[in-house]
Amino acid sequence: MQPPSPRPPASGEQRPVADAPPPAARAEDHAKLESLRKAFSAASDADGRINPAALRKALGLKTEFLALKLFQLFDRDGSGAIEKDEFIDAISRVVFGTTDDKLAFLFGFHDHDGDGFIVRAELDRLIYLGLAENRLELSPALVQQMIDALFQQADVDGDGRITFDEFAAVLARYPGVLERVTQGRAVWSTLRADALARPPKTSLARRFTHYLEEHGVELLLLTVYVLINVGLFAGAVERYAAKGANGFVMIARGCGACLNFNGALILVPMMRRFLTWLRATSAARVLPVDSSVAFHKLVGHAMFGFAVVHTLAHLCNYLTLETPFLELLLGTRAGLTGLLLMMVFGFMWFFALDLIRRSGHFELFYFSHLGYFAWFALALLHGPVFWIWTLVPLLGYAVGRVLRLAQRTREAEVAQLNLLPSEVTNLQIKRPAGWEHRAGDYLFLRIPELARQEWHPFTISSAPEQRETVGVHVRSLGNWTRALRALGERRAAAPGPQAPLRVYLDGPYGTPSAHIFESEYAILVGAGIGVTPFAAIIQSILLRARAGDRSSALRKVHFIWINRDQYAFEWFVELLAQAERDAAEVDVALDIHIYMTAGRDDLKSASLVLARELLYARTRADLVTGLQARTNMGRPDWEPLLTSILREHAPGRVDLFMCGPRALVRVLRPMCQRLGIGFRHEVF
Repeated sequence: MQPPSPRPPASGEQRPVADAPPPAARAEDHAKLESLRKAFSAASDADGRINPAALRKALGLKTEFLALKLFQLFDRDGSGAIEKDEFIDAISRVVFGTTDDKLAFLFGFHDHDGDGFIVRAELDRLIYLGLAENRLELSPALVQQMIDALFQQADVDGDGRITFDEFAAVLARYPGVLERVTQGRAVWSTLRADALARPPKTSLARRFTHYLEEHGVELLLLTVYVLINVGLFAGAVERYAAKGANGFVMIARGCGACLNFNGALILVPMMRRFLTWLRATSAARVLPVDSSVAFHKLVGHAMFGFAVVHTLAHLCNYLTLETPFLELLLGTRAGLTGLLLMMVFGFMWFFALDLIRRSGHFELFYFSHLGYFAWFALALLHGPVFWIWTLVPLLGYAVGRVLRLAQRTREAEVAQLNLLPSEVTNLQIKRPAGWEHRAGDYLFLRIPELARQEWHPFTISSAPEQRETVGVHVRSLGNWTRALRALGERRAAAPGPQAPLRVYLDGPYGTPSAHIFESEYAILVGAGIGVTPFAAIIQSILLRARAGDRSSALRKVHFIWINRDQYAFEWFVELLAQAERDAAEVDVALDIHIYMTAGRDDLKSASLVLARELLYARTRADLVTGLQARTNMGRPDWEPLLTSILREHAPGRVDLFMCGPRALVRVLRPMCQRLGIGFRHEVF
């Protein structure tokens, strides 16, 4: 007897009904479809057709089997190649078609031999392929448990195979699955539409408007900074022109005036205690305090440029004079100190470049930057009025240094050194006497056993309410952090009792996260190890609530954590699981959103998505993390997510705090400004 083929539902038969996407999503989907239509030729051969190998490459699929199966579904006439109309028609049926169009496509994707049934082996193969495509590794026992649960629920009559009607019925129990894997965003993810088609260019005016929205205050201050430098340069040139100096001298003196100003200004962003105090005042809402490091770098680059021009202008002037060149260069205080200044400055400037700092050799930057002691000493000898410009900043910086040195002499002891997954090392340090920090603060850490003089900054991951220890989490990224990991492994492997590990702390210092308890509704966004300030904040919120402290204005927290793969979640999951339990006990409004960017809830992972839904319904625990909060595959769809949070709390104020890479800042800052969400960020 010939097996039944997929058919449309009979009258009165129940099927999952997908809500129509909103008009905006429809417009976006149609635009994507049109882009795919135009981009089809980029992946096609000379005849305007795509073969299986080209399709696999275009979709970025790891397995040939999935590419071949999708190819067969697109190749409706069985010609062995996909033409544009076939390609677009198949996609349109999945994105814009009826529920039964979507079901038929999905059933055909699971029915590998085309016999009208899905058997255990076919389901088994797709689950394992879905795991591979999403870079998920689960124990074989858990995978088999998933497959057993899914097959048993779908195979209602127990004949060992799933018919189209049984397939439709199990999807009807989880209506969100069909919509998730066939909605436009999931299909575009499967088809890598953004890789096939270049995104439309935004107008120059629009990009400029966004830039002003994102950097308006910084741009205003930068304009003032530039105007001051121009004014100082022009004033010096005018004065020396009146004295009859040649052009070389005028340029040198103009740059010298700018160096006086910038030499004083470069110290201000490094006054950490002053900035920590300033961040706690209302001025922080106007001044870009969080951009202090970026401003320090800007001033440093400007100073180096002025110094180079200043030096070259003086050298050219020396060549015009009767006195021998070397005598002027080495035999005068101005010449000798100027030469030494350029040597020190060039050394410091080169090793402060990002390519050095991010190469894993942080110690090169650290030790070369200690040359600023010599630079300021030489600058005071070199410039006759430099001391007037730098007197107040130098005194302020010196006071800060004295306080830091007094604090840095305090020794502390590591209570626990824990080796966590994903190359993360956790230090629990016995809290020094008098130590007080706020949630989200950072400190500098020195471990003489690793390096006698190096200090490294880390966010404090323990809550202020934890009075016994101060915790930091360190990911192994550079030489020092890898050495810390190796030290932990040696101590863990060593038998018997060991001498305590001695460390020194400098801090605490404030960050943008300090304002979270002033917010009414807060969104915390952590990417990778950028979750550490929020570890302290979440713990602090829960401990305050447990102690009955309701002084904070904070009413609800939405925590969003983004990682590339499942292993990057492991070290923080235990704390989050405890947070979920505590939040329920003390009635704290905590909403957790987890995103794994390497995964995709799309067509090729449909059976895995369904199996995860089924297992979650039974256990109420996420398959990836074990949390009650679900793990979302792929990157957050930021605008709908933030808009839904805004609607939930309207008309209350919502603030977003993030710690993560600059690329994410460039996405979120303009979006928050457009939506009316307060934005603060800490870049690692």
